Parts: sequence; structure tokens; C-alpha cells
Amino acid sequence: LIQAHRFARQFNSNQEQRNILWKSNFIGNAKPNLMKQETQALACSIRIMFRVYLEEPHSDSWQEIEKRLIPLTHEVIQYFLSLSSETHSEAWTSVLILLFTQLCRLEDARLKLFVGPVYDSLCEYWLLDLRPEVCAV
Repeated sequence: LIQAHRFARQFNSNQEQRNILWKSNFIGNAKPNLMKQETQALACSIRIMFRVYLEEPHSDSWQEIEKRLIPLTHEVIQYFLSLSSETHSEAWTSVLILLFTQLCRLEDARLKLFVGPVYDSLCEYWLLDLRPEVCAV
């Protein structure tokens, strides 16, 4: 799922390739994108990893999940900060709400593991003009 997300993100970032496909009428009048694939693959990955990370029977996997989820959390926030398109930012709103909602479910000690690596990015993030639904989390 993470590979599918990264492939879609890379495709969406390649404006030249998307323009060529658009001009050749690849899918009609719209510029092709994989926005839905980009966000939904990531959201599904986040849900799965947090589900394992939050359930006691899976405690033997928590360290492995942390190794993947903490960098992914940082990557998500950094990528959102780099978005310049309003449409692209809007598509990512549900991913951010999901991520912040899951982080809110963590116990303080485990939340601290996530906050340290993303603190600077979070500070930068809160300086943006954010959608109200994201701020509510």
C-alpha cells in the first residue's frame, strides 16, 4: 500500500508527464491524476498500522510498527507542507484528520515518540491557514 501511495504521489508530482497525457486526450478533457489512489492507499496503511499499534495482543509488533509509522508520520506532514495546489491540499485533508485522530488515541508515553521527530513540522503546519475540520482534531 505504501508503494502504491508513493507511485501515485510521484505520478501526481510529474506535471510534464500529466500534461503530455492530457494533451493526447488520454482520458478526455481532464488532466490525469491518481489523487484518489495517492490518498486512499496511504489512509489504508495508516489505519492498518495504528490498529496493530493500538491493540494489546499485537504488542510484540509495536517496535516494528514504530519504525515504520514514525517516519511515515513525518513524511505525511512534510509532504502536506510542500503542496502548492489547493485541490491537492483538499484531497489530503482526510489523511491528516485520520493521522491526527489516531495520534490523539495514543497514551502520552507513546505519543512522545511521534511528536519529537515531527515537532518542527507540526509548528510549521499550525502556521498555515488550515481547514476548520483539521483544526478541530
